Amino acid sequence: MIDKLKQLESDSYFQKLVNDLKEPNLFNVLKLDRYEIRHSTFLAWLLDPNEKHCLGNIFLSLFLSDIVKDKDLLNQAKFKWIKRETENDIDIFIEFDNMIIAVENKIDSDEHSDQLTKYTKHLKSVYPHISNHFLVFLTPNGKLPKKNNEYIVYSYSQIAHHIESVLKTEHLNINTRARIYIEDYLHSINENLMKNNPENILAAELYAKYKDTFDFVMQNVESDLNYITNKFNHFLHHKLPNYVRGSEDYSFSRFTTKEISNILKPVKSAKRAWKNKEPFLFEISLEKEERRIVFLLSVSDFDLSLNQCLHKIFMQQGLICANENNDWKIYNNIAIPFDFDEFKNDSYIESKFEEIYKIAEPIIQKTQDIIVSNKIEIKKSYL
Repeated sequence: MIDKLKQLESDSYFQKLVNDLKEPNLFNVLKLDRYEIRHSTFLAWLLDPNEKHCLGNIFLSLFLSDIVKDKDLLNQAKFKWIKRETENDIDIFIEFDNMIIAVENKIDSDEHSDQLTKYTKHLKSVYPHISNHFLVFLTPNGKLPKKNNEYIVYSYSQIAHHIESVLKTEHLNINTRARIYIEDYLHSINENLMKNNPENILAAELYAKYKDTFDFVMQNVESDLNYITNKFNHFLHHKLPNYVRGSEDYSFSRFTTKEISNILKPVKSAKRAWKNKEPFLFEISLEKEERRIVFLLSVSDFDLSLNQCLHKIFMQQGLICANENNDWKIYNNIAIPFDFDEFKNDSYIESKFEEIYKIAEPIIQKTQDIIVSNKIEIKKSYL
């Protein structure tokens, strides 16, 4: 398998894919690629001829040409405004003097029970003076709504097609920043919703060629605990001065500092032990069943003389022991909630790391100061 991994790494297609994915994209950076609310907000901005993108009504006209087949009605229509979720929670509400367009946008979810029917009834009751109501059901692939056949089915492939047309229109003086945003949005749609960007196609070809290799990799990184632990180790390396990584475990980020490890050396023990036989480590424990992460100090029972010495010093200095009756002791354990369903959401993982680290940082510093100031007594306790 090592040879196959090296072969994949040297593959020119794989190297091209890696380079292509390094290109920054605003929507991917902000993790907005699958949020319905953010898509609706951006689409409403594109559709509004009064916004500062300098598109005028060209995108709106292209969209309306798919929805309204009566050319006379379309030619006579005078735009009034666009609303976002303020009109009975309709995702995009576009009002003209002679017609109304209501767009329900669904990325990953289905419509809620009677949701579309509720919108239909609302429009008929509040806007009886406007007889032309066009109801649009927007999804990545143009799927049919489950319960209401009054809606016009619309897809993000149509949205992408019209955005491409707008970007290619030579006479438009599109705002420079707006062009970048729109290009990024088009790329995000194609990559994350339609999955038809060159990178998607290249990824599919690579998977077909190296299926066993990719499957092996995914078996070792797909685990939520493995992934989160690796992310926490990365953050600790960059956040904690003189960080020293401790014995590895898939559900623990174990670590210490250079100052502490210079004093608390590995112990010789025939008993159960951490891989590197450290007598003391800080830990961030991932407790999935309890849906939380816990920071704690852990003193092993590998060397009971050292264990008792550290316990005496820690208690004198005000650290709190959670299990005094055990030889393997835990101090200052603090827990915060963690949603393990978000394990692929890097921004969420980082925010929770920052939350637990903010609590842990002063304890880490205090513990280091205690150990350094008592190093002579501690070294005497080694067997």
